[in-house]
Amino acid sequence: MHDLHVWSIDGTYNIGSLHAVVDPNGKHAEADVLLSIVKLMEKHTIQHPTVQLEERKGNCKLIAC
Repeated sequence: MHDLHVWSIDGTYNIGSLHAVVDPNGKHAEADVLLSIVKLMEKHTIQHPTVQLEERKGNCKLIAC
């Protein structure tokens, strides 16, 4: 996970965005990963979550995946 940003425009409605690196050959389906992340963000009062999933390419160092 990288590029996590959380902010609020009015102090009560929280917005969050992040990039999550997934392994295309991993045991978890991308839809399940996405749902888990969104639920976690909502649990932490982020009312407007945006998640971008990216496939892991090679030896990802979280800079140039």
